[in-house]
Amino acid sequence: MDPDNSSMEIHDDTQEVNNLMRQEFWGHVRNFMDKLSRWEREVFLLRFMDQLTIREIAQSLSKSESAIKTHLYRAIKKFKENHELTQLLSGEIQ
Repeated sequence: MDPDNSSMEIHDDTQEVNNLMRQEFWGHVRNFMDKLSRWEREVFLLRFMDQLTIREIAQSLSKSESAIKTHLYRAIKKFKENHELTQLLSGEIQ
């Protein structure tokens, strides 16, 4: 058995597992996003993906900071209720 070939097979298997895990993760994220209202989704993405502050989000969406906090609170609540996604992120699902 060729040692170089064996390490390539392990690398390929690891790559395949990583791709499957990535697909599963993004599938869960899409399912979660589908459960949010338009404003909850927009605010959640701006806050956690783009890492904008509440003030920056309010300015960009022409809404009050209070309205942004309400949408964000609701989105976070729904996120916490999504057990599959939270378990996946915490590493409980392998």
